[in-house]
Amino acid sequence: MLTTLSIKNFTIVSELNLDFEPGMTAFTGETGAGKSIMLDAVNILLGHRAEPSMIRNNTPQCEISAAFNVAKNPDAVQWLKQQDIVINADEVILRRILNTNGRSKAYIQSTLFPLQKLKELGALLLHIHGQNEQYHLLRHDVHRDQLDAYAMNDKMLKEVKDCYDAILQVDQQIQSLTQNVGNIEQKELLNYQLEELEQLALSDKEVQQLNQEHKLLSQANGLIHDCQQINQILDDESGNNLFRLLYQIEQITTNLPVEDHPTLKNFVSLLSDANIQLQEAQNELTHFQSQLELNPERLNEVELRIDKIYELARKHRVSPEALYEYQEKLQSQLARFTQVEDEINSLNAQKVKLTEQYQLKAEKLTKRRIKEAKALGKEITQLIHTLGMPNGEVSLQISPLSTPTATGLDKVEYFVSFNPGSSPKPLAKIASGGELSRVSLAIQVLTAEKKAYPTLMFDEVDSGIGGAVAAKVGILLRKLGQHTQVFCVTHQAQVASNANWHMKVEKNIVNRQTFSTICKISEAEKVEELARMLSGVEMTSQTLAHAKTLLEQAQ
Repeated sequence: MLTTLSIKNFTIVSELNLDFEPGMTAFTGETGAGKSIMLDAVNILLGHRAEPSMIRNNTPQCEISAAFNVAKNPDAVQWLKQQDIVINADEVILRRILNTNGRSKAYIQSTLFPLQKLKELGALLLHIHGQNEQYHLLRHDVHRDQLDAYAMNDKMLKEVKDCYDAILQVDQQIQSLTQNVGNIEQKELLNYQLEELEQLALSDKEVQQLNQEHKLLSQANGLIHDCQQINQILDDESGNNLFRLLYQIEQITTNLPVEDHPTLKNFVSLLSDANIQLQEAQNELTHFQSQLELNPERLNEVELRIDKIYELARKHRVSPEALYEYQEKLQSQLARFTQVEDEINSLNAQKVKLTEQYQLKAEKLTKRRIKEAKALGKEITQLIHTLGMPNGEVSLQISPLSTPTATGLDKVEYFVSFNPGSSPKPLAKIASGGELSRVSLAIQVLTAEKKAYPTLMFDEVDSGIGGAVAAKVGILLRKLGQHTQVFCVTHQAQVASNANWHMKVEKNIVNRQTFSTICKISEAEKVEELARMLSGVEMTSQTLAHAKTLLEQAQ
């Protein structure tokens, strides 16, 4: 609900501050007084195109601001939360500043926002129906929303949306998995690389073992010769070997007074230990020598194996020692590919089920819409007959969309015919401003009890009508005002008499400058204004009496 509006230096308005109440508010005034200024200003505030010529003469800029209470507007509240905008006491304040250089600034709750954001929020706060506006009623999504509101399809819509959102979530998971693991070409490369490595059948630590074996095989001839020389020195049959010499020394020590001299005793002990260790050393050498063999074939095998390992290591740009670990890494990556493919297959199966559920629920919603569209078209037609369009006929045509959406599979569009014998055509192509306003009024009166509408502003709703038809329009606007805030710019007394609140627009010239003002008028002033509207120029006792009668009938 619009609670306050401030306009400064806009066209012929110098400064204007207005407070509004729930219900229906009428704006009246003489021709040229500027009755549509408030609607134009609000249109600019809500993000529509502005021109420097809209700024009052001899002023550097104009400023328009408004406060809206969003306590009963869940769509607007949700939008504000998504933008991280704090709402104080259910109130949101919009402001737009226009400069003479053509630039403008838009604010929501004192924070600068792009104009598009102001426009998005504005569409949730207020709808303007006027001859020069981009009609809200001409949008197909609005047609669909109005039909769903009339049919009370909230539960079915939620089920369809939940399925649709679940499908989107699964699609996002599939896309994320695909991006994270890589593409099919990468998998084929992994398979090729692993095939080579698996054919090599490299084992852990094999490179180190092969290098040791190669060194041993390549040095076998020299090692065998050295071992033989050592063994000859240790235990040669000629009797001149190291063990024989040690034995002779030990025999000599038996004649020494070992027990009388600690040093000699220690010497004999060390000599005995040396003999034992020398024997152990010989055993180790003999064991080592037994492993040595001259095996050119095995040496050739080892060298070929090492060459193959080094070749693949160079190819994969790793050290030979790291090749086994690199193979394990590739195997892990390929396993991840397989795992992700399984996950993707599972998600695709889940998506198929969700799509089937979505299709069933969306088709059920379509059937419901087709049924209710006939009823709504019939009721709109009956209502516009009372609004000065006796030959009008409104229907809703439902056609399939090319792609599924969160609201189902249907495109909903109003088709109308205002002349006998003419075939129905899209509302956007044949309706005038006044006709659009009245059709919109009929639709919103029929759906207002079932759906919370934003504030509605009507201009030219009474164009081309008068008398009883105008009175009927006024009654419908007042009825609509019981469910949502309604503003109406009118030149019909029968319409204005039904307003809960009446604003009078006046134009004055002071010091050769034109000023437009808007003020709320009292009940007595309302009678005079209605009388002026009835008489045109002069008010008579008859027109005053007629005005009082209109007010009494409306109340």
